[in-house]
Amino acid sequence: MDKYKFSVKFRLERRKDANGVIDESNMPILADITFSGKRVWYYTGHRIAANQWIDKNVAGERVQQVKRNNFNKDGESATDINAKLRRITIAVETIFNRMRANDIVPTPKTLREELKKELDEDAPAAHKTLFAYFEQYIDEVSKLRHWSKGCKTKYNTILRHVKGFAKGNVYFEDVNKTFMADFVEYLNTKCDKRNSSVDKDIDFFKTFLNWATDEGYNKNLDYQRFKTSLPKSTGKENILALTIKQFEHLFQMEIKMPHLARVRDVFCFCCATSLRYSDAKNFRWSNIKTNENGTEYIDITTQKTRDHLLIPLIKPAKEIINKYVAGKDVDEFVLPVISNQKYNAYLKDLGKLAGFDAPQTKVYFKGAERYEETQPFYQVMTSHVARKTFVTLGLAYGIPPHIISQCTGHHSDAMMQKYIRQFTLDEASNQMAKLDAAFTDSKTIFDFNVTDAEIAALGINNPASYKQKVADNPKMAAEHVAILLKNRGDKVKMIEYMETLPQAIKDAAMMAVIISGM
Repeated sequence: MDKYKFSVKFRLERRKDANGVIDESNMPILADITFSGKRVWYYTGHRIAANQWIDKNVAGERVQQVKRNNFNKDGESATDINAKLRRITIAVETIFNRMRANDIVPTPKTLREELKKELDEDAPAAHKTLFAYFEQYIDEVSKLRHWSKGCKTKYNTILRHVKGFAKGNVYFEDVNKTFMADFVEYLNTKCDKRNSSVDKDIDFFKTFLNWATDEGYNKNLDYQRFKTSLPKSTGKENILALTIKQFEHLFQMEIKMPHLARVRDVFCFCCATSLRYSDAKNFRWSNIKTNENGTEYIDITTQKTRDHLLIPLIKPAKEIINKYVAGKDVDEFVLPVISNQKYNAYLKDLGKLAGFDAPQTKVYFKGAERYEETQPFYQVMTSHVARKTFVTLGLAYGIPPHIISQCTGHHSDAMMQKYIRQFTLDEASNQMAKLDAAFTDSKTIFDFNVTDAEIAALGINNPASYKQKVADNPKMAAEHVAILLKNRGDKVKMIEYMETLPQAIKDAAMMAVIISGM
């Protein structure tokens, strides 16, 4: 086969829109260049209606051009468009003759680059590289949308990956299904990314392409139909979060190393409020408000999503705030938050110190390969575990999902469902505990020689109606007994009592003790 033998034809691209309909009133004109069993599609930069296009044999010759005396939607005449098509044909012939003379083996990439040079399409602003438009996108949109530093870094990383993959100039018309598929493989292999990360990178890249399309810079919509179809984990794995016992242990644990004690305070504060690391770092005294009912709450706009959140403060969060109230007149920020990198490193030390060493298995994929990675819990402790802890504990103790979402800023039900799914068995156990309690010799505060002062301290105004109420609610009875014993300072007896309880009721009683300020 003659490696310099080629053919050039022109075709209208029959591209379907999102509804599967082909718009024949404004169809892209593509140059179909074939050589040595290879094919290059080259966008001519022009569009035309299907009924204004000629594609037929005339006197033994194939005629492919715009009908005379017609104009496209951009106001370009048939004469101008046909002249461009002839220029492309001549340019391709010139390139192959030059390659033959210099004994250069043509490839789709070199042909495309040479064709742009021959047509002088590198110089005009309308034919900037994809990289130049990507840089423009980052510069313009980051300012317009007030991107966080992390968001801007992410897009710069994607741009760096595209440059590393392409190893040369890339234009919007180059981004077809093959380009996208090869880019996915590059991210999997050369960048050693897991499929979940690759999916996110492709979403970021498509966001940029959508912007370019909306701005009129890009007319190639092939990328919209591309899906990675990468195998991923089922999403049903255990969510990494602290249990109430782990939270209580960590919150109360004596820590002699000041830097770990501060990290513990920040982490537990995030567990109790759902704040991300970035929001905890920027948490100011001015973000703490009190409403007309005396309820203290956080009023904050998140860094990552710009959500305006109102989060009631519970006792653990208030206690942590009180630790740092002495610095209120010195520092506008409430918490001693260090860099994210050091914070995540110290969290692992903190988890190890706390004895959080239960094995955790994570399933992930790279390309088609499935991997399993098992590590002790403390090794996978990161800042985001705190936020997950807030959600899981909230669900476990009956806070409605929509209330949790209002505190966390979760926008989709799907995001909450993965948490809710994990608690299907746990919730069943909690409900069954009610039946279990019916066969348990349940005690109330009146079994502990309670005084009138102690009854009042528990907020019980009518002992008679209270007795009837707790007869049907073993959790409430257990909670009040636990608080009573805590108030008496008899922790030994409190622990002995709680060990006799069913697990779900024991957990509820422990939560009541923590909230009451153990």
